[in-house]
Amino acid sequence: MGKRVKRYLSMFLTCCMLVVWMPDFSISEGTPGGSTPDAPAQVGTVETEPTAEPEVSVTPEVTVTPEVTSEPEVTATPEASLSPAAEKRVVALSGAPEGELYVPYGTPEDEIGLPGELTATFDDGSEAAVAVTWVCVSDGIGGAAYDPEHEEPTDVYFTFEARLAEDIPCEAGLAMPSANVMFDLSALMAGVSMF
Repeated sequence: MGKRVKRYLSMFLTCCMLVVWMPDFSISEGTPGGSTPDAPAQVGTVETEPTAEPEVSVTPEVTVTPEVTSEPEVTATPEASLSPAAEKRVVALSGAPEGELYVPYGTPEDEIGLPGELTATFDDGSEAAVAVTWVCVSDGIGGAAYDPEHEEPTDVYFTFEARLAEDIPCEAGLAMPSANVMFDLSALMAGVSMF
């Protein structure tokens, strides 16, 4: 709760208490005894006409909200997810497969085995695991889609590029990691006779 809200709430409660606990008198009547504090006591009686004054009752309603006295502690782990509001920028990504990755002919794209996380290095030198997806950007012969049963299995050379799963700020010109996938045709060729 902000300091300004606390101050206004305190002033409001003080006013409410004054209204409730204030002695019942008005300026023309003086104090409840009929005299003002500095004036001598009156001699005789003063006749006044009875007037009906409305009775006012104020019942303050107060709602107390628990106050947080300290900020919650936040610790980052390599598994922590990064939010778009993070000020740090990714300067490098590592952990992509090195060289060619061979998969059996007919392997569905979701079973190729590309990693779901890479290690991001930030401009402040810290590192964290970040979620990635992989997109086929080339088949090596003019296409840009992965086909597990490509009609030219000996010629295709699939290139997949990593994409950050979250909108994390990156340094301008950051090259995204790529992975090269080729078909392992040994099982397919085992049944083929040359003569």
